[in-house]
Amino acid sequence: MRHVFVSLGLVAVLSFTQLASPVAADARSDCSDADSAQTRIEGCRIVLQEENLSPQDRATAFYNLGNAHAALNDLEPALEAFDEAIRINGTIRDYFYNRGDMLARLGNTAAALADLHEAALIDPKDPRSVNNLGFLYAKNGDLERAFRMFTRSIALDPDYPNPHHNRGKLLRAVGNLEAAMTDLDRAITLNPQNASYLMERGMVFGRLGDPTNAIADFAAAI
Repeated sequence: MRHVFVSLGLVAVLSFTQLASPVAADARSDCSDADSAQTRIEGCRIVLQEENLSPQDRATAFYNLGNAHAALNDLEPALEAFDEAIRINGTIRDYFYNRGDMLARLGNTAAALADLHEAALIDPKDPRSVNNLGFLYAKNGDLERAFRMFTRSIALDPDYPNPHHNRGKLLRAVGNLEAAMTDLDRAITLNPQNASYLMERGMVFGRLGDPTNAIADFAAAI
């Protein structure tokens, strides 16, 4: 059976630091804050044409450009933009985190792991990076290391639901159903409307011989 874990997800856009002219300020606002991904792309491209743009603001524009392309599922342009952001400033956790997401979605798990390791080194207390390392280890079949990463992520932030779900899914996969149920109950307490969590717990109920609760979770997930 193929076991699918809660996947990686992009983190938010960043704001600019340098003052700008009114026209440039409008473009920067679009690059950071526009609801439309295409408007963000256009705004970031204008920002990147500014003369005397500081290196950090240039990196920020590339990062936001990458996020906008990713929102449109334009993975290769997103990856190129994140590459540029990291080339300019390789000390920002979220640059590596989001590039790792693109690499994972493009199927380059080894490179994605390297980026998430780098994100975790930059900010060892970030539970998302650690959880997503676990996700990639699980995807590669390294369940023992995945389990350690999910457990570490939970320790960093017990109220972050994804690692509870992911560890519960892993525990179900290896047959530890009672422990899986404990983790999935916690994930659903933290995020009661998440369909993936409910489907997973429904499968555990089914394997525990409780069809009534299994059907209830499946129905709630639909």
